[in-house]
Amino acid sequence: MMSSVEDLDGLPEETRVETRVETRVETREETREETREETSERPTEEATDVSTEDKLTDEVCRRALTRAHQKVIADMKPEVVLDGFKVAGFLSDEDHYDLKELLTDAIQNRILVSKVSQSDKTVYLEFKKCLKDSQQDDLVKDLEEKERELIVEIEEYRQIEMEHQCLMDEEMRRARELGNLLPGYP
Repeated sequence: MMSSVEDLDGLPEETRVETRVETRVETREETREETREETSERPTEEATDVSTEDKLTDEVCRRALTRAHQKVIADMKPEVVLDGFKVAGFLSDEDHYDLKELLTDAIQNRILVSKVSQSDKTVYLEFKKCLKDSQQDDLVKDLEEKERELIVEIEEYRQIEMEHQCLMDEEMRRARELGNLLPGYP
């Protein structure tokens, strides 16, 4: 593989474009690996949470909860989360009582997760706060790991989308220069 743009000067245009694309793909894969290493080495600190929290959207929150769904359903202790949601105003007294009366923790957990999934980022963050307050840190760490994974995936997707658009623009420009466009196309 050629390492610099200067090395491409003697090659036909098609080969240069293919080589640039291959180089971008390799660079993106290296960046992805570095990001994964950084993510796995990164300490869980408040500063890290703040930077991740800034990038959270309602959709990222829902998807993180979906990815951690099985573990949350199996491991969560719902009593403290139910009480925290009641205090925060996310559950009415009647809903709180009804949920507490359900037979198993798993059923309570399913309903709680469903309510959080149908809500917005604010409710999701309150959910994580309730988990932290009740020393369910393993669940919080799992959710935060899923958040980071999703944020990296979204950023990679946007980068790929931008690169694709640049390539398409370059192809259109080249076609215009060569007069290879069909009539009626810009």
